[in-house]
Amino acid sequence: MIKRKFVAAAMSLGLAVTAVPAGIYAEEVTTEEQTVEEGTAEEETAAEEEAFDFSAAYDEKGFFRDVKALDYVTLPDYSVVEILDTDVIPGDDAIQEQIDYVLSSYTTTENVTEGTIEDGTTVNIDYVGSIDGVEFEGGSTGGAGTDVTIGVTNYIDGFLDQLIGHAPGESFDINVTFPEDYQNTDLAGKDAVFAITVNHIVETIVPEFNDDFVKENLNYNTAADYRQYIYDTIYDSNLRNAVLSWLVANAEISEVPAVATDATYNYEYEYLNSMVYYYGMTVEDYLAYMGMTTDDMRTQCEAYAGQVVILQALMEDAGLEVTADLALEITGGDPDAYAQYVEFYGENYIYNAALPDCVANFLKDAVEFVEAEIESESETEEAAEETEAE
Repeated sequence: MIKRKFVAAAMSLGLAVTAVPAGIYAEEVTTEEQTVEEGTAEEETAAEEEAFDFSAAYDEKGFFRDVKALDYVTLPDYSVVEILDTDVIPGDDAIQEQIDYVLSSYTTTENVTEGTIEDGTTVNIDYVGSIDGVEFEGGSTGGAGTDVTIGVTNYIDGFLDQLIGHAPGESFDINVTFPEDYQNTDLAGKDAVFAITVNHIVETIVPEFNDDFVKENLNYNTAADYRQYIYDTIYDSNLRNAVLSWLVANAEISEVPAVATDATYNYEYEYLNSMVYYYGMTVEDYLAYMGMTTDDMRTQCEAYAGQVVILQALMEDAGLEVTADLALEITGGDPDAYAQYVEFYGENYIYNAALPDCVANFLKDAVEFVEAEIESESETEEAAEETEAE
């Protein structure tokens, strides 16, 4: 699927099986299908996907077909776009978060036999479980050892907590009680003793972020160069999201054209259907599971569609058009991949997906930063006290 980038607002469906758009146009910053059974089911799914025309609702500009957005939208004066500097300029914490994310892909582990088990420690243990002195099936590691993380790994309540304070090389017993609703009814509600042997602590080694690491792994000359790359990436993404949020917040829309709502809803329904099909569910079944109805989904689709209409209105007013280069860029920049996207989605749909980037690129030139007011410590405490009082 083409990755539409949205600010969390209108379309936060929270549907775990999909990559559903989450609102208007927020980019997530990162510096770095499932098969069905062969035969009739696969052929039916292919036929359903082929029958849906993703581009039907859009014209060659990517605009909603037969919709003049300016008839519905009153635009703000976009000659100057005032944005808080703190909404765009990355802080040290944001940059470090990205560095830590990158480093997490290069961590290694080392088995150590020194130290004490604490909450959060990953440790390798062996255990043998027994009830009334008799070992039970499935209650032993068989000497193979298993890694567990205190406070993370899901074991019987109290099992892992009793490892805290012990060290590699120690052997000891712990006492637990299986839950009354334990899936193995032979064990449910019974008291058990586990003979524990601590083999070693698993220590995670995080590489140092320095020039050598960056040269070897990230194709940059210095750590400072890569840090600047992260800064620029976050800055560009924040600026993009900020100008789009500014536009949506300051524009007024009298109503959302039905064709826009229908197009968004039909796309969302079709995409959901193609996903939940693999789980033997209908869209309605899945929405019910999520505590929603199709009417709820349509309401959220209408809000999202309204934001796209606002983008279209600005493009109409400013005489903007998505270029072929931009359409190629949002699909990853690979001409062969683009051709495949066009074959599946149609070019009109791709151009519609590029509207946010087209508008953002235009508005960036009009940005004037406004310095955010920094509250004093006393003002912050005072605000907190007022909130508590409420």
